[in-house]
Amino acid sequence: MQNRPETPDSGQVSEELPGQPAPVTEQEPEQGFIRELSQFFIIPSLIVLLSVGVFIMFGLIASDEKGAREFLQEVRVGTGNDRWLAAFELSRLLSREPAAAQEPGLVQEIVDLARQAGPTDPRIRKYLVVALEQIGDPAGVPVIIEGLSDADPEVRLHAARAIASFGKVGGSREALAALLSDEDAAIRKVAIYALGQTGDPEAIPILIPRLEDPLEDVRWNAALALAVLGDDAGEGVIATMLDRDHLDSIVGITEEQKTSAVINGVQGAYLLRNAAMLGKLKELRRSDPSLKVREVALKAVAGIETR
Repeated sequence: MQNRPETPDSGQVSEELPGQPAPVTEQEPEQGFIRELSQFFIIPSLIVLLSVGVFIMFGLIASDEKGAREFLQEVRVGTGNDRWLAAFELSRLLSREPAAAQEPGLVQEIVDLARQAGPTDPRIRKYLVVALEQIGDPAGVPVIIEGLSDADPEVRLHAARAIASFGKVGGSREALAALLSDEDAAIRKVAIYALGQTGDPEAIPILIPRLEDPLEDVRWNAALALAVLGDDAGEGVIATMLDRDHLDSIVGITEEQKTSAVINGVQGAYLLRNAAMLGKLKELRRSDPSLKVREVALKAVAGIETR
């Protein structure tokens, strides 16, 4: 399994979602089984949303009493690390205190500042994109889409994750499609996840070639995104996710990643209502070593059989 190297400001996002975008969540046959699907996908563990690593290493800003606009002013006029740390603290504040996002004009100020940042420290652009994701206002989408073609891979990665939270928005499909050939596998995975979240059937022919990606977990994400979009072209790939023997043969995969892959594969089979995989799902329900896998397989079997 290939991931980008850890960086000093990298934190981990659980692979159990999505999006992840990263594995799972729900709705039929129980309330919630499909809702959980917004959190499935094998999302790279190094996506930074709220990076505790930065805060631990560089806790230089006394943030307890600062508001959103004070952090923005620090981004504008600060020097050195103070600027990107202020952008980081802004993203933390907006995640921790959603009411802070309701300040009139705040989104436009962040948008303007992100564009003014230009070729300066890419960490500023990255955390301003994260801040716009936390707010969730469509007015921030154009800047996030611009981030999909940023020269810095971390900005592209976070922009892809951010755009996934907005679903189908104009201009995102083309920009995400361009990332599917990115040399960075983490970016390809998150772009695939985001395309799945658009709900746009026109993303299907864009995703199908990724079923042949050199990396296994990129292929998994492509199959899952296609399943979310209602297309069964990735059925064979999903079958490999349910195969413990196959997973055991993958060099470097952890037990946690194997369990994540099986859970996501189960939910992919469920989304496709794949009767051909029903026997395998029943086997997982009965005898998989992971209780989590058995529980998800139980729900999936019930959902398929009641259709």
